[in-house]
Amino acid sequence: MAIDYTTAALIADVKRRITIPTSQSLFPDSDLLEVLTRELHATVVPFYVSLREDFFKTHTDTACDGTTTSWAIPSRAIGQKLIDVNLVQAGGSYQRLVLVDAEQITIGNGYWIEGSQITVYTAPTSSNSLRMSWLRRPNYLIASTSAAQITSINTGTNTVTCSTVPTGYSTSTPVDFIQNVAPFASLRDDATPTAVVTGASGTIQFASLPTGLAVGDWVSPQFQSPIPQIPPEAHNYLAVCAGAQVLFALGAMTEYQGIEAKRREMEVQISKISAPRVDNDQRRIINKPFGTMVRSWGGRLY
Repeated sequence: MAIDYTTAALIADVKRRITIPTSQSLFPDSDLLEVLTRELHATVVPFYVSLREDFFKTHTDTACDGTTTSWAIPSRAIGQKLIDVNLVQAGGSYQRLVLVDAEQITIGNGYWIEGSQITVYTAPTSSNSLRMSWLRRPNYLIASTSAAQITSINTGTNTVTCSTVPTGYSTSTPVDFIQNVAPFASLRDDATPTAVVTGASGTIQFASLPTGLAVGDWVSPQFQSPIPQIPPEAHNYLAVCAGAQVLFALGAMTEYQGIEAKRREMEVQISKISAPRVDNDQRRIINKPFGTMVRSWGGRLY
C-alpha cells in the first residue's frame, strides 16, 4: 500500500498527537495548514540548513548576451541568499566570481549584491552562462484537493490527465510539478499550461513535460505543494512542531512542554540519520585562487 505523504495525512497526524477532535472548530484544517507551513519554513528548513548538507541546493544557469551585467537573485532562494556565483564556459570549465563591495570593485571577475540583484563588473561574453547556486525554499502547503494528481500521461501531446483538476486552473495560472515520492522535488517550476479542462478526469496540456514525470505526481499551483518538500523522516517532526504551536496557542502549557521535549528528541535523532549524507566519504575542500579556471567532476570543484 502506498504511503500517504500529503498534507491530509499530516493534519491527521497533528490531531492525533495533541488529541484535537476532528469535529472541533477552533483550529480548522485551513488554520492547521497555515501553522504547518509556518513551522516548515521557520523551524524545519532552518534545522536542515544548519546541517550544511545541501538538502535544498539547486542552481540556475542564465545565458549571457555580452551586455547584461545584472541579474535577479531567484525569488525561491531561501533568505534571498546565494551559495556562490560562477561563469560557465563551453566545454564545462567555469570561473568563480568574487564577491566584493560595490565601492571597491576593480577586478573583472568581481560582483556585488544590491538589494535582490547581483551585478558584475564586466559583462560576460555570449559564450558564457552565469550560474547562481542557491537553496530552494520548499513550497507553501495546501490541501491535496487544491492540487491535481496525475493518473495518466500522454507524451505525444504533452497532456496529463488528473483525478480532478480544480476550478481555477487555467492557461494564465502557472503551476509546479511535484513528485509524489521522496524527495518530493519540484520537477519543474513556473510551468504555464497551454490548455486546461477542469473537473473529474480533467486534463492539462503543456508545451513540454518535465523529465521524470510519473503517474501519481502532482500539478500544483505555483509556489504551493500538497506534500511537504522535506525528507520523509522529517514529516513526523513537522507534525510535532505544528502540534507544539497549537498547544501553546491553546494555553495547554503542560502538554506543550511534553511535546516540546519530544520535538527536541526527534531533532537529535534526525540529525544522526541525516548528516553526513555520505557515510563513507568526507567533503574535500580544495583551495583555488578566485577566478581560476577549474573543471567539474561529479558536481564538485577540483
